[in-house]
Amino acid sequence: MAEAINEWVFSFRDDENFIASSRKGIWGMTETRPIHTHFIKTVKEGDILWFKSKGKLIAAARHKKVRLRENGPLISLDYTNAELGWNYGEGTHLIFYDELYD
Repeated sequence: MAEAINEWVFSFRDDENFIASSRKGIWGMTETRPIHTHFIKTVKEGDILWFKSKGKLIAAARHKKVRLRENGPLISLDYTNAELGWNYGEGTHLIFYDELYD
């Protein structure tokens, strides 16, 4: 029996950061709320990610992986906020996706 595909909804007020980093198939999340912790521990490759801005669904994608972001004070092993085109927010975890439909 095939494993069920879960669907997850990300809601944000300003889609500028999403649009900028969608070119790389990356979204960021900070593990500060219980639902974020649940997502990080539970999401599986192939799950569907929905992105919602200003009350409207603006995109969907297929989840690839999530991992801890590795940015340090001296060296960054991951993209910086500037490289991702993010104007605000840090994100302790990076969410990778593909098959973006917007």
